[in-house]
Amino acid sequence: MSRCELIVLNNEKKILQNYLYNVSYQIVMTILPLATIPYLTRVLGSYNLGIARYTESVVQILTVFGLLGLVWYSNRIVAYNRQNEQLLSSCFWEIFFMRIILMVCTLVVFGAITLRSEYRDIFPIYVFYIMGTFLDTSWFFTGIEEMKPVVIRNYIVRIISTVLLFVLIRDRDDMVVFIWLSSLTMFANSIVIFPFLRSRLTRVSFRGLNIYRHFLPSLALFLPQAATQIYVQCDKVLIKYMLKDPSFISFYTENEKIAKMPLILATALSTVLMPRIAFEFKSGNKDRVTAFIRKAFLSIYLIIAPCCTGLMAVAKNFDLLFLGKEFADTYPLLIAFCPIMIFIGFSNVTGIQYLVALDRKKELTLSYVTAAVSNLIIDIILIPVIGLYGAVLGTLCAEIFAFVIQYYYMRRDLGSFHIASMILWISIAAAIMGVIVGGLNLLPVGPILQLAIQVAAGVLVFLFLMVSSGTIKKVLQL
Repeated sequence: MSRCELIVLNNEKKILQNYLYNVSYQIVMTILPLATIPYLTRVLGSYNLGIARYTESVVQILTVFGLLGLVWYSNRIVAYNRQNEQLLSSCFWEIFFMRIILMVCTLVVFGAITLRSEYRDIFPIYVFYIMGTFLDTSWFFTGIEEMKPVVIRNYIVRIISTVLLFVLIRDRDDMVVFIWLSSLTMFANSIVIFPFLRSRLTRVSFRGLNIYRHFLPSLALFLPQAATQIYVQCDKVLIKYMLKDPSFISFYTENEKIAKMPLILATALSTVLMPRIAFEFKSGNKDRVTAFIRKAFLSIYLIIAPCCTGLMAVAKNFDLLFLGKEFADTYPLLIAFCPIMIFIGFSNVTGIQYLVALDRKKELTLSYVTAAVSNLIIDIILIPVIGLYGAVLGTLCAEIFAFVIQYYYMRRDLGSFHIASMILWISIAAAIMGVIVGGLNLLPVGPILQLAIQVAAGVLVFLFLMVSSGTIKKVLQL
């Protein structure tokens, strides 16, 4: 084996290792909500949970604006400089100090918002949430493609916080306790990872640091990043002000969370591949970039397509069992949300794995601003008319617009990916599985047994169709 082939093999092993680390954590993050969300919907109720979700959305919007595009920029700049230890360490401290400055500015703005809010007794709790968001250094480990410290950190904090959730939150009066726990969990996330940094940074002269050289490049990513949050988080804000009742926010948010659970695996792949694609692009390996993108598309669709049709088929039974009687009649929302996961999964490839990795700010901005504007227009027009379904339709249109624009530019750069036939067959197989699973709704058995039979049947049918057609083998051989 030549040295070049050995390097390629080692790189692919590292990507696989990082992906498995990330997926192992994301699986835990999928399992934990299966216990916590049903508990919270029943214990806190839709009204109190709606207030918690609304206030958190406001804070998340504020932190995105406060970070000025650093969420995406930090990963990429670390990936660009990871082969030079001195430059890498200088880059880390410059970005870290820049985040502290931005944190102080954000807290000042947050204080002004708090004084004018009807929830001025709740918002101050989120100070720790904001601090945790800005002090988080997981972007450094993502950039150097070492996911182990991040995963270890996440395991420790999430498991402890989940245990505390069941211990401390016992009735509807514990909404404030829930918000405290969420805020302190975010803060603990940022603190626990600091010890892992020592062995990966070299000594630098703080006088020689140039914080401001990162300002304009990160600011260039601010608009697309802020635009994504406008149509991800602003739905909840608009629902609050147009429909008034906070319960509607929890009806919308909890069904959205269920529909987006399968995306955790897609996000894990994007987190791992983005710095690798950035590195290959900088090294001039266009063919490697194309190969990674092709495999990412098919891998994500293999996961998301059956999840989409399967979840639509079991939505009525699932909402009753998972969210409880108070949410039982909201299952049409879950059905409406499901197609959105496909376009979000694909835009993880076109947007984060490609356009962000290659620093294509203009195209990225166009896609997300178009998505955000379309979402706001549709929300403002349709939420007063058809309620929560107007917000769902706005989100679906936004995700479609973002993906189509991003895919256009990516295909113009890389050419055809020659995966249309495989995408079509996966779609047909997922549809067949969905019809079979939906038919099992007529089984004369209890809801728990029925759901178990449906899930088992869906998995077996889809795997049979994929294995018998050789689709899985083809994806692995790409």
